[in-house]
Amino acid sequence: MFTNFSRRDSLKYSLFLFLQMTLFAQKKVPLHSNIQNALSPAIKDSMIKLFSTEQFQESSKIKLNIAEIAEDGKVIPIKITSSIENIHSIAIYVKENKQVLASYFYDINLAKRAFLTRIRSQNSSHILVIVSNQNGKLYGKSQYVRVAHLCSGTG
Repeated sequence: MFTNFSRRDSLKYSLFLFLQMTLFAQKKVPLHSNIQNALSPAIKDSMIKLFSTEQFQESSKIKLNIAEIAEDGKVIPIKITSSIENIHSIAIYVKENKQVLASYFYDINLAKRAFLTRIRSQNSSHILVIVSNQNGKLYGKSQYVRVAHLCSGTG
């Protein structure tokens, strides 16, 4: 059956089988994260301390540009764009970190521009971005990020 295989063909076939086995064996990455999966008691406590409430509205006005698979947990670039008016602050949470609040920026004016930053993640995790406007209303968006090389820092 495989008598006419050259060495090159057998290597291609082996590589194909290896890739199939590794891809199917890995945990599935949810493409569009359910925002409730991103919440944890630690995140809720932090939101109460920062914003005096844990209630927020999921918003399609917030766009996150985060790689679904980050090469290194030490540096995960995030680009946040929003069409929400009068943004006052942005909080970025990483659910699986010991310190869930990765970044907090206040007194900023995003005004339909991109906001770029980098965070650390100890493990693959949901990343939750909370945007507060001048009126105190909170909006949120989350995304799941798989980390290929784990970070050993405190996050």
